[in-house]
Amino acid sequence: MKKLTRTLGILLIFLFPLSVAAQEDLNALKTYLDGLADPVIAEAKRTETEDCNVTILSDPSLNKLFAQKMAYYLSGGTDVSLFRNYAKYDAADGKTTLGFNFMGPKSPNNYVNQIYNFGLVSDKVGKLFADTKVSNNVGISFNLTFLRRGTIGTGKGCDDNTIIDAMQKRREFLKESLTKLANNEINEFKNLQSSNINFQAFTDSELKSFEKELYKKYRDKFTDDELTYAKDKIKTISKGFVSIGGYLPIKGNDYKFANKQNDTTTNNFKPWDLYVKGNWFYERNIFNVLVTPTVGVKAYNSATLYTIYADLDESTGKQSLYNTLGVKYDKPNETYTGLSDYIWLGYWGIKALVTPKFIKGNWLSSFAVAPSYNQTFGKYSIQDLGLDFIFGLPSQDEKGISVNLSLKWLDIKDAIVSEENKKNYFVINLGLAVPLSKLAY
Repeated sequence: MKKLTRTLGILLIFLFPLSVAAQEDLNALKTYLDGLADPVIAEAKRTETEDCNVTILSDPSLNKLFAQKMAYYLSGGTDVSLFRNYAKYDAADGKTTLGFNFMGPKSPNNYVNQIYNFGLVSDKVGKLFADTKVSNNVGISFNLTFLRRGTIGTGKGCDDNTIIDAMQKRREFLKESLTKLANNEINEFKNLQSSNINFQAFTDSELKSFEKELYKKYRDKFTDDELTYAKDKIKTISKGFVSIGGYLPIKGNDYKFANKQNDTTTNNFKPWDLYVKGNWFYERNIFNVLVTPTVGVKAYNSATLYTIYADLDESTGKQSLYNTLGVKYDKPNETYTGLSDYIWLGYWGIKALVTPKFIKGNWLSSFAVAPSYNQTFGKYSIQDLGLDFIFGLPSQDEKGISVNLSLKWLDIKDAIVSEENKKNYFVINLGLAVPLSKLAY
């Protein structure tokens, strides 16, 4: 009797819970693959070269392709970061950023069209609180990015559907083969559960976890296989996106100001930043180009600007900065004499990032050169030039480290400091971005 009861129990487990739960997941997987394998409409757009930009990839594959192309160069809190979590250190500012990303939409069938980025920024590594209070210069960076789907050029004429048809047949093949593999794996799991007492004790949540991993496994395999097949057919990639972001301080820096009667007061200034960026990415066979024009506004105070540009002036006196900004720094007493009000300054800039595609190896996976120009306007008009060298260090798990060597020429038109009083025109900065998770796509 006991043996018969156990046999009936095994039969019920086999016929009902797993057949329903696992079959639901298999149906979800089949629906997903059906969606990816549906005929893709070629959105042909005639260009000057009579080539066509077409849609030849499913949206998940397009997400992964773009993420792989751009990940090493956009790992900062003020850019589009394509890692879910990352840490960034900027030596010139002494700031550390711990960043987090959230993607939209949630459906894995659609391309990523929104990225929400939030970062915790501090100028003291690991020291967010001091004496039970928030440390100075702690704030939050944020970035909301809207992305277009993008286009892929195949180098074929607008009337040539060879690649479109080949990609469609490949997706149909992948759909059928992966669905069969998933079905076989579920049947194998059923057999294990019916014959192994350990598998019979699985709870509903454990079964769901198995189904979820199965779904992700074959979804990712579909994407990888499709990209591998399309690799030699893709000649150009183009994608545009717009970013809105900035920096909101939680606590700024303390500045001591002395008046004419030598009475000192301490003010905590919290400069904030707000910007809009337009981004355009274009890849050809030899190089990638990313162009980023930016406009924004920052809130400073005189002492903050004085601190930024003090190294450009002579080591004694700093008379030119005092005449320009109306602030004098008394180092022995660590006080400022002058204005302590906020100054609103707008700025605009443009940055171009050029990457030769052929640089890949054991020591260096990618390399980019990025010249930039920035101008601050308003009460003061300040022009700066920059030149960045960005090195991508290889990684087998898609978590390569990005190293940024930056050269900046400050105040190139002597708006703040006169030429005769300058002792230094440029600064050298080393930045480091370390992904804490795999690519988000």
